[in-house]
Amino acid sequence: MAVVVVALGVLFWVLGLAADYLVTKVPFSYEQDLAENLVPVESSGGELPDYLQELTRRLVEVMALPAGMTVRIHYVNDPTVNAFATLGGHLVINRGLLERLPNENALAMVLAHEIAHAQLRHPLRSLGRGVVLAVVVSALSGAGGNTLINDIVGGSGILTALSFSRDQEQAADILGLNALIALYGHCSGSRELFQLLLEEEKNTSLGAPPVEFLRTHPLGEERIEVIDSFACDAHQPLPAEMTPLPSFVPSKSAPSR
Repeated sequence: MAVVVVALGVLFWVLGLAADYLVTKVPFSYEQDLAENLVPVESSGGELPDYLQELTRRLVEVMALPAGMTVRIHYVNDPTVNAFATLGGHLVINRGLLERLPNENALAMVLAHEIAHAQLRHPLRSLGRGVVLAVVVSALSGAGGNTLINDIVGGSGILTALSFSRDQEQAADILGLNALIALYGHCSGSRELFQLLLEEEKNTSLGAPPVEFLRTHPLGEERIEVIDSFACDAHQPLPAEMTPLPSFVPSKSAPSR
């Protein structure tokens, strides 16, 4: 019995080390099933949600997502400055972040960055090795996914507060920059986005809504330096012509919708 226990312990230790590899073996359709009923979003249609979904579709077209992977953007009328990707290709953007974006290029960088997190399976990876192993076992055995995740995660809260490592953020940045270049011919707007978020963070102490985006997406000066270097290496002009946001997109000077 002792030998069996030790053997099982070694087996799960090895599986834990291989969690990142095993994530790639979980069908995306299974991840979508896990996310069902666990992602609290507003999914109503309208001019703004339709625009966001169309821009997301255009980005997906140039990002070469794996076969069978789909993403959907959800607009939430909330003042918190945030956007995030969670399980099953669900992306969420809050009014608070939209109100602060200067142009469509910056918005596209936000969306492309979150699409990249979904593309690289970062939300599933970020649930932790134990959950990843449970998901793998459940997928292989055909066990009930929603019940399993509910039992382990304890509800949907953690799915809206996933944070990613520095390497994951940089990988999502690079894929996002490539998407901007493919869509607009340059990646201008990306540096402005991160500088804007840093300025907003400084204003939090003055009563502005907290920049939740920076809590779940750690931002340092090195990321801006990477963006500058990437633009240089790709021979992209900085600055370049920006695409304005449609008039129905919320801004600080206009009423929210």
